[in-house]
Amino acid sequence: MDRPAAAIPASRSPLEVTLFFTAFVAVTYGFGIYLFAALVPDMRQSLGFDYATVGLATGIAQAGFLVASLASGLLAPVIGPARLIFASVSLTGGGLLLMGRLSSDRLGGAAEMTALLALMGAAAASVWVPMVGMCQQVIPARHHGKALGLMSSGTSYGVFINGLIVPPLLASHGWPSAWLATGALTLVLLLAALWRLRGLGSSGNAMAKTANRMTLPLRQRLRLVLRPLGLLMIATMFLNGLSCMPFQTYLVPMLREDFGWNAGDATRLWSLIGGIGMVGGFALGWLADRISIKWAMLITYLLLSLAAAIPLSLAHLPAAAASRLMDLAGLSFGLAFYAIFGLVPAYISAWFRGDAATLLFGLGNIALGLGGLLGNFGGGYVKALTGSFAPLYGLVLAAAALQVLLALVTPNERRQVLLAGQRPSPSPSCG
Repeated sequence: MDRPAAAIPASRSPLEVTLFFTAFVAVTYGFGIYLFAALVPDMRQSLGFDYATVGLATGIAQAGFLVASLASGLLAPVIGPARLIFASVSLTGGGLLLMGRLSSDRLGGAAEMTALLALMGAAAASVWVPMVGMCQQVIPARHHGKALGLMSSGTSYGVFINGLIVPPLLASHGWPSAWLATGALTLVLLLAALWRLRGLGSSGNAMAKTANRMTLPLRQRLRLVLRPLGLLMIATMFLNGLSCMPFQTYLVPMLREDFGWNAGDATRLWSLIGGIGMVGGFALGWLADRISIKWAMLITYLLLSLAAAIPLSLAHLPAAAASRLMDLAGLSFGLAFYAIFGLVPAYISAWFRGDAATLLFGLGNIALGLGGLLGNFGGGYVKALTGSFAPLYGLVLAAAALQVLLALVTPNERRQVLLAGQRPSPSPSCG
């Protein structure tokens, strides 16, 4: 790969671009998607909506993510990937500020909330899709793995910040202050990026030219990826969404409303999950380099199963024991969650090449979004119907256990021949 001088101003280092992109992921995912889960109990009491509305709102937000995942790949070559990235961050900042202005005095508050969550879900997708392509232009090839690994862990930094700021802001100024503070922080970041990264991606149509070089017809690529292994990966990503998304969405509401935890103790787990996630993806990626991606995925799904099983065992335990067990659940989930979204793409890239890998990962992302939509949508209605989150976490546990079984039957990428006709490179990286 040529040195990416044309795509990035000479005065801007690849490291600076990587750090800004990581911060963009932190605000669009950590704030735009996951802050809502930490504030649901307080917003529900203030705005007067039920958990059926929460399920509908988070499901529609996931639908926004799905639509933007499909659209942004087409839109980025038209308006430019850098412009799409900056536009996505600005939409997130505006959405966060508007969430802080919601009021029970206005009619349609729940509808406004749902629309804003859908907008921010779409912005999260449309910031990541062009970012991955832009990385090829602005980051030297020898640093792609490290850069993308750091960028993908940006969510954990956002979640970690949520856990730090939500309790004091709730105590002093109420839930709107958390939205306003994160919105202001996002717009300050955007202004700094527009100043420091002006001219980014000015090389123009590299992505569009790349997209036009299709080495295989679509029908042939579909035949290649819709084999048993490709279908297995699509099913795995669907179960990833079905288990991971509702686990996080309803974690704080479950602890506060099913078990009576206070806001500080409940949101402390967000800091723990985010803190562990900062190193979890790298740690399990390092392990995958040594024992294979297959076995690293198995370990990841066992950790996820443990995290889902613990909330189901808390009902009759003393508070101190329950707190220690939930710390273990947060540790297990933090290790598993951020690793999952690196291990599965790494496994796909070890078996498929070029257009086939891109197509399979695109189909898998749609399955991931559908799983998250179903989990979030169903979780709110389960709570509304039964008064408890226990059935939801039972479903999460079942999905995680099924992932363990799928990982056991998944071929070891080190022992098989690539479907594209090549052997896998040794020790595929999770970055």
